[in-house]
Amino acid sequence: MAFQWKALPDTRGFLLEVSITNLSKADMLYWSFGDCLPDADVNVFSVEGQAFTCYYGESMKLRTVQAVVPTDDIRLSNGKQDETPRMLYESGKRTDRPVLAGRCALTKGAKLYFCFYEQNAKADYNYYSLPDLFSQINRP
Repeated sequence: MAFQWKALPDTRGFLLEVSITNLSKADMLYWSFGDCLPDADVNVFSVEGQAFTCYYGESMKLRTVQAVVPTDDIRLSNGKQDETPRMLYESGKRTDRPVLAGRCALTKGAKLYFCFYEQNAKADYNYYSLPDLFSQINRP
């Protein structure tokens, strides 16, 4: 696999491209996201298909991080059971350290995209738009 990331032009955030070059070692990619602010009063996730929002911070001063990922196979997991990516994915949601975990099937020659950002009027992304956005960033 090859990884390349680019800063987003209209917001604080980045876009990650994962190129699948070889399947000799794995056919599944596991990923996780969490602990936006580990000591905060609130660390809450809202998942909608291939996108999610993380709400974090003090209860009256919540901040958010938006994300768009290549799969809707996303689940709440126990951040304390992270010895392996698969163990985290299968850990269950009963915990005081919640994180999101997901998995994506790998296909040789395919590209996967992950986008993490602060939403605003110019930055509100869907998965289908990420390949074009990635190719346009840093073009003259």
